[in-house]
Amino acid sequence: MTAFCCTAVFASSEDKPVVVAINSAVNPLLTKEFVSQTIDTLKKAVSPRPLEVKFLELPQLEQDVQSRKADLFLVTSNFIKKFQTEGAKDLTVAASPFSKDPNKSEASLFIVKADRDDLKKISDLKGARVSAGRPTAFGMYIAGMGEIAREGFNPNTFFSVSRFHGLDRDNIIRDVLNGDSDVGILRICYLEDAINRKILKDSDVKFINLIEDGKHV
Repeated sequence: MTAFCCTAVFASSEDKPVVVAINSAVNPLLTKEFVSQTIDTLKKAVSPRPLEVKFLELPQLEQDVQSRKADLFLVTSNFIKKFQTEGAKDLTVAASPFSKDPNKSEASLFIVKADRDDLKKISDLKGARVSAGRPTAFGMYIAGMGEIAREGFNPNTFFSVSRFHGLDRDNIIRDVLNGDSDVGILRICYLEDAINRKILKDSDVKFINLIEDGKHV
């Protein structure tokens, strides 16, 4: 899920550009045509004011939202929840046909090698080596840390080694399959994509602490 959000009412000056910041992580999730059409639509909507478009990595995007350097931003849907206290407000959502409810489409997935009989539940992962995406990204890491905290553990000291691969999420899977990490944390939708691209087979891994849909919000 992706969402267009805003942080403030636009200034009245017609010569000041409207700034739209786009999370670089959105590009792999959406087609270039979709992003291009969205930008064209925004240009028409804010005319005669110019539109300034910035593609930003997540840390810089977060800074721009907090410092009000962007009027609009195109981000994954979980981002809006994190920054509501900063004044962010969702305007519209682009939903996948495979996951139509943006309120129930974002999560972290713990994966381990299928033959790791010693790893069956979250408590078994204490002291393990983990690979993940970004430490500030909700689906890539934070949601998983929330489940560790929910189980009564300190997520800051839970793992013995943490490797972060950013958007190179195939490396998370490779770390687990190669034995370089005991557990990987994936954004929930990424596994299906990796299987379709034959990065792994579904029989290569198993999942820890799967939660029935609707149990946690």
